[in-house]
Amino acid sequence: LTPDEIKYIEDVYENLMLECESSLAVLTKIISDPTLEMKDDERLAAIDAVYEDMKDKYAFTKSFMNSTSLLILQRAKEQFEIEASSKLNLNQ
Repeated sequence: LTPDEIKYIEDVYENLMLECESSLAVLTKIISDPTLEMKDDERLAAIDAVYEDMKDKYAFTKSFMNSTSLLILQRAKEQFEIEASSKLNLNQ
């Protein structure tokens, strides 16, 4: 990968981690802050919302990792084909 692509992946990872930390902070507040006045159904709905948010982040992460892995494999294949072609051309 190019340095710019690596930087992009690092930025995505850092942003995702910040978002996860934020979601966990919200969850912690929902379940442990005694000053947060909520009815049980409201508290459960808020917990469910955090759960759905984290599921979305997990799905994004899996998709992003798969796309990145595929890109790396494609680049490796291209490099292998270039090297193989160069060797064939040298032998002719």
